[in-house]
Amino acid sequence: MYASELTVLHSLTLAHSSYWTREPTGEEWVVEAILGINYGGQVGVENSASGLALALTSRPSNMSAFILNPSSTFKQVTTSSGIDTGLWTLDGKTLLLAANMNYEDTTLEAAELGLGSKGFGNGLTEVFCSGNCSVGDESVVLGSVGSVSEHESFVLY
Repeated sequence: MYASELTVLHSLTLAHSSYWTREPTGEEWVVEAILGINYGGQVGVENSASGLALALTSRPSNMSAFILNPSSTFKQVTTSSGIDTGLWTLDGKTLLLAANMNYEDTTLEAAELGLGSKGFGNGLTEVFCSGNCSVGDESVVLGSVGSVSEHESFVLY
């Protein structure tokens, strides 16, 4: 087993000896991150963690303004291709946070999120990418175990 596979295994299971059946608390999330580092996941952590922290709190994206606002509507979708997504809509704009859980490049189609023929619409702006990401009008290609966050101007109905 490779170190990266061990890191994922330990990060997901060691904190509680099993998978969570509910959303982890903030404290549990920190434990998960520390376990991942302790079991060999420190390579690249500084750049990835710093980039995500900036995207969460800085303009122009300020992802936390969507995620933490009680007026936001939230929708979670896990696609059949293994991409986990969260969509927060606030004031006519939507934040898409997507994580590729595969060890190969995977395409996220707008239609898989219930966006229909509208696709990702106009005004799509990439605000954070951990890995290789390619953004199109109707799909986003996420690199192997890559993550992308998109802030765009479509409205979910």
